[in-house]
Amino acid sequence: MKLIAGLGNPATKYGGTRHNIGYEVLESLKNKWETINCSSKFEAEINEVRPQSDRGLTSGKLYLFKSKTFMNESGKPLGEFARFYKIEPQEVLIIYDDVDLPVGHLRLSEGGSSGHQGVLSIMENLEEDFWRLRIGIGDNRAVGLPSETYVLQKFKPEEKEIIKKSIEKSAELIEMLVKGEDIKSEIAEFNKNLV
Repeated sequence: MKLIAGLGNPATKYGGTRHNIGYEVLESLKNKWETINCSSKFEAEINEVRPQSDRGLTSGKLYLFKSKTFMNESGKPLGEFARFYKIEPQEVLIIYDDVDLPVGHLRLSEGGSSGHQGVLSIMENLEEDFWRLRIGIGDNRAVGLPSETYVLQKFKPEEKEIIKKSIEKSAELIEMLVKGEDIKSEIAEFNKNLV
């Protein structure tokens, strides 16, 4: 793993919305890991980080990528960055919201977009073989809202504790993934116990 990107919308008014959960996981990772270098290039905030491991520091470069473009256009800057630094698609992890998963549930996969416009944009600019960590934000149809309205809403008070746990667990799982560990059974256990 060399590049971790969290999807979201850059304007302050979108902070804390369902669509910006990818940004929140990136912030959690940034707070856990040592930042070596920070820059604003490729229409993004880029942090080169050094994760801690049980045996000391990991080797190799690892970047956290937060696009400054709107989510549906995030593929262009991400693709340009990956090509410039010769990062292969299978070395990339994208973190984003998913209306098809219950609130807080996690899913790791290597394919598909589920119609998510930000992911489609990345697929157009990076190929399809990148990792995806999807975080459930609940089903918009259950509350009778179009998805484009629903994803821009903030979480309900009763959902906030679940989302907090999911963000913390996502950061923990990403650390494991960076170390080369299999996290699928951890995800299944987390989803089963999520209350």
